[in-house]
Amino acid sequence: MCSFILTTKDIINNKKVNRFSAKRGPDHTEEVKFDRYTIIHNLLSITGTFVKQPFIEGDIAAFYNGEIYNYKDYGKFSSDGECLIELYKEYGKDFFRKLDGEFAICIVDLVNQRIVFSTDIFKTKPLWFSLDGNDIGVSSYKSDLEYLGHSDIVKAKPNTIYNYDLKTFKLKEEVLYEFELTQYKDSFDDWIRAFEASIRKRTANTDEKFFIGLSSGYDSGAIFNELLKNRVDFAAYSIVGEENEALLLERHKMHNNTVVLDNSKDNLNVIIRYIARNCEKYKHPYYDMLQDESSWGLGLLCMQAIKDGRKVFLSGSGADEIISDYGFRGVKLNNNSQFGGLFPQDLSAIFPWDNFYYGSQECYLAREEYICGAYGLEARYPFLDKAVVQEFIWLKPALKNKDYKAPIKEYFDRVNFPYVEEKIGFFFLKHDFDVNSIDPLNLKK
Repeated sequence: MCSFILTTKDIINNKKVNRFSAKRGPDHTEEVKFDRYTIIHNLLSITGTFVKQPFIEGDIAAFYNGEIYNYKDYGKFSSDGECLIELYKEYGKDFFRKLDGEFAICIVDLVNQRIVFSTDIFKTKPLWFSLDGNDIGVSSYKSDLEYLGHSDIVKAKPNTIYNYDLKTFKLKEEVLYEFELTQYKDSFDDWIRAFEASIRKRTANTDEKFFIGLSSGYDSGAIFNELLKNRVDFAAYSIVGEENEALLLERHKMHNNTVVLDNSKDNLNVIIRYIARNCEKYKHPYYDMLQDESSWGLGLLCMQAIKDGRKVFLSGSGADEIISDYGFRGVKLNNNSQFGGLFPQDLSAIFPWDNFYYGSQECYLAREEYICGAYGLEARYPFLDKAVVQEFIWLKPALKNKDYKAPIKEYFDRVNFPYVEEKIGFFFLKHDFDVNSIDPLNLKK
């Protein structure tokens, strides 16, 4: 997972400014002075050998959070982050476009007097900044910059490269990737291949163990089957909720490491208190992460994963926002839907719909990142792989609209995987008590 802080402010108390960020990188915290900048990096060691950050070569410093899946394409590096400075030196700020991964990256270049930073296309990893002339801050969490006294703190946009000129104090923005909107493919073949490759790249180059949340729905089911097919060491955790329990049981029988978690009131109270104390607070006008039962469910998964020695969570986030729009053929399945899942002949008429980058996409990615981060675990997002999303966009509207989550249904049919044709979400908790009796702010118990 990792996290970082770049600041020109004096750091009086490392532990306080780094309170929530440090939990994202429990393996090591490094603090260095680089010219007039202080850089703090918290490491969660997942890929390759144990390598501290920031990476410094002469007058260039690089630090990041996440995973670079194609780093071996650019040389023999002992860890994925070691490719960053070499690529920056060769391609400048365009090096972000060479990366295939889930990341937030910052480069300080003293020679060219600039700071460049970006995330992956969907901003799966959080990033905030404050640029006020000579006063500069870039961080994984907003609270870090607030504690340091930075002002006008801005949430970084997805799919954006930022280039800050240290001489003129001007900030330029560029689009990281332009999706091609022609809908011309009349087969699901390429989407399925891209999805299979997405799982493979996210489970390669690491000895760490994986876990997923398994429901009777589509998204977790597709991930579950690919992990089985590739013989990945993973655990599948389920929470009995408003779903097809017979189908869930059928899936459980396919794997010898499945667990139904205890979502009793006592267990949820433990989770809620932990999250309230240890999790960065995500604020959005339409979403309260601490009051979301899905947050509690994810906390249960994380708690079990730590007990089982598992570090990497494969999330189904993004599938609802991209593939279904929480709807089907114009019928909205919940309030998150924006066009009822009916994809038009001219995709440019709706692209990018708000949930593609923002809205529920942004809120639920923050939930995954902030809660997994509070437990020192990493989250990865197979359905937000660039190739998977582009292949979906290229499908003809008739294929997109053929069935609910049509490419996943086609995948299930081809591999004979058990499913039911209905919308089922994960973490819809089933209680024998009033959830209002749980008080997330009652921290004295």
